[in-house]
Amino acid sequence: MPSFHELHKNKLNDSSWNFKYEKVMTLLNPTHSQKTLAPTPPDFKAKSAELDALLTGHWFTDLANFSAFLFHELPDLNWAGFYLSDGHQLILGPFAGKPACTTIRFDRGVCGASFSKSEALLVDDVHEFPGHIACDAASNSEMVLPVIVENECVGVLDLDSPSRARFKNEDRDGVTLWLNVLLHRCDLRPLAQTLKTRTSSP
Repeated sequence: MPSFHELHKNKLNDSSWNFKYEKVMTLLNPTHSQKTLAPTPPDFKAKSAELDALLTGHWFTDLANFSAFLFHELPDLNWAGFYLSDGHQLILGPFAGKPACTTIRFDRGVCGASFSKSEALLVDDVHEFPGHIACDAASNSEMVLPVIVENECVGVLDLDSPSRARFKNEDRDGVTLWLNVLLHRCDLRPLAQTLKTRTSSP
């Protein structure tokens, strides 16, 4: 007869649930294998069709649903969402998680660095990153991807985790794939045009 733990561990074939199970088991039993704590990434390609079905073409709605999709599909996150440029700073956009910082300067933190450089950043320990902005003290690692529309960086996608070194290149590539699905369906060109107008005006 299977044990209680075997029954519940096999209850769901879900990477997020299993990751939480292993983390609790390690806390209860220090001899439980630490190697099982690394979260298993989802099948990014297979989930792309599911994501696409959620998108409507309305940019605000789609950014909101995209944030919620990431928050629930990727294990071990405590925040997922967007910061969008108004031409002078980054403004909090649609997100999933705790209330966050409402504005971020272009020269501050991981989000500001990713936006200014227009490149993805994976930070294993945010507390060692110069100028880190602690919106949530529980966050220990971070991944930020630039949102590029018509060769213009209009904002960033920000993912936070309570675990150190949570994000790998596989996560970056997979989330980039999902971000491209979003940008293919969601028309952010008006946002890019507004940004160009604001930055070019005296």
